[in-house]
Amino acid sequence: MNTVAMDTHKIVKRLEQAGFNPHQAEAVTDILRETREFDLSSLATKQDLRESELRITMKLGTLITALGGVLIAIKYFG
Repeated sequence: MNTVAMDTHKIVKRLEQAGFNPHQAEAVTDILRETREFDLSSLATKQDLRESELRITMKLGTLITALGGVLIAIKYFG
């Protein structure tokens, strides 16, 4: 995961200058830091979803074909 350093002290000071009390400024800064540290590499991309959809479609087609074979076998041999 690529990370970029974040000057949390500077953020806290700017929030305090904008009217936040120290507790609020720390809380907002913590949320920003946690958000930036979230690992996005584990999320599925659009390409991942397309590939999964294709695999599911192929498996469903196989199941439908197999079910058709079972129904034909039941009709003729059952």
